[in-house]
Amino acid sequence: MNEPAPPAEAPDHVVQLFLGSLQFSDACLRLYGHPELLKVAEASTDPISRPLTKLCGSSSRA
Repeated sequence: MNEPAPPAEAPDHVVQLFLGSLQFSDACLRLYGHPELLKVAEASTDPISRPLTKLCGSSSRA
């Protein structure tokens, strides 16, 4: 797999992954569930990428 070369002005190290941020940070949890942020995510999400249960109704079958 090819890995692109970073630009010369790029930092030496960057944060790649946060684990447990919602579990340990009240501020992260509040931002994650903020209504305005959720509206932005909803507006920018393609209907195809929504969960199948939202597209097909209930996921329970009799």
